[in-house]
Amino acid sequence: MDFDQNPTNRPPQAPTPHPAPMPQPQQYPYPDPQQQQQYPYPDPQQQYPYPGPQHQPYPVHQHPYYPGPPPQPAPPARTSFGRCMLGALVWVGATVVLIVATAGAPSSGYAAGQVLGRMLFPWLLASFITWLFLRRRQAAFWLATLVALPSFTVLLFLFAAAQLANRA
Repeated sequence: MDFDQNPTNRPPQAPTPHPAPMPQPQQYPYPDPQQQQQYPYPDPQQQYPYPGPQHQPYPVHQHPYYPGPPPQPAPPARTSFGRCMLGALVWVGATVVLIVATAGAPSSGYAAGQVLGRMLFPWLLASFITWLFLRRRQAAFWLATLVALPSFTVLLFLFAAAQLANRA
């Protein structure tokens, strides 16, 4: 028989005896209000300073336990312009690889210089724009590279369009 499920069929239990009476809390001896307690205050008639160890106040910067001002926290890490330039330089290299893969190798060194020279200003401006976005935080290199991609691509097309408009 399951006694937990059917409480009416439980066997009778012996009544529990009453617990012993609780002891009364111990009475603490409180001071008698009639009795004056002597406090260690100095006598008001005594001349200052009181006898005893003299307190020598030190200025904060001359205290023997504190030899100097507290150390300042290090300035927060920031993203350098060089890291942003390298992040944008990745896309210059990717563009050169795409040009060589689609159009073939340049016919001369002059043509290769023209291709790279036309990417100089988009690269520098994309680096600057990337640096403007990331200068107040410590960004990883891959983040600087990803942030540089849209600005480098847009600036490369704008400079190419400006050059084509200049020829016409």
